[in-house]
Amino acid sequence: MGWGGRLGDKQYSTAGWLAAFPVFEPMYQVVMAHGLASGWVEWRGERREFRDAPCYTEKNWGGAFPRRWWWVQCNAFEARGLTLTCACGERSNPLLEPLLPGRTEDACMVALHDESGKFYPFPNCEWDVEWGRWTVRGALDDLRVRVEATCDGEAASVVRCPASDGMTASARERFDGSLSVRVWRVTAREEEEEVLIDSTSSRAAVEVGGEGWEGGGRWKGSCEVAGAARAILSADVPLERFREAIPGL
Repeated sequence: MGWGGRLGDKQYSTAGWLAAFPVFEPMYQVVMAHGLASGWVEWRGERREFRDAPCYTEKNWGGAFPRRWWWVQCNAFEARGLTLTCACGERSNPLLEPLLPGRTEDACMVALHDESGKFYPFPNCEWDVEWGRWTVRGALDDLRVRVEATCDGEAASVVRCPASDGMTASARERFDGSLSVRVWRVTAREEEEEVLIDSTSSRAAVEVGGEGWEGGGRWKGSCEVAGAARAILSADVPLERFREAIPGL
């Protein structure tokens, strides 16, 4: 399953068609939200074989990661085929730099594919995150989502990530997080009308990275993509014509 629909559907960018241009730093793209992998891994002389294991892949490129970020991903739910990706970063925007030097912006998303492959991208989000605890809420028209994840905060795998001064050990993550996700439809009065997804897992990937997490650092925030901006970003833009007109794109 790629990004944005069922198997075989057109794959979309996590940042819409603007991802084809050098606007955001870094570029972040989910390549495969839910696949099945077979093969083997050898670690410190021990070889482990697997077949049809749920897998997820993404790619990031650019000169540096955001100043700070968090990430949650899971495709090992009770409901087979359900996959969830949450990500948030405080990033620079070169379009704003000439007018507002040093200004950063928060970008966040909560996105799911359900068991049938139907895609739920939540552009309006709020979060309360610290190492060991992630609470995220999102809205998409009359749909609401709540994601809650926890992990043992005493131990973590340290990950080296690109920063402005080179590769640094700037992220912590675990792959045994406890996670719950719930998606429901609401009425005009925000009353619960229909539960669409309600599932849990004990094998979620959870991560925080960048600055500000030391000593129990906590990040609370929100971001919103207005209706007009959503329409522009989701437009089916013929990028092939841009590539013909702009060499090197």
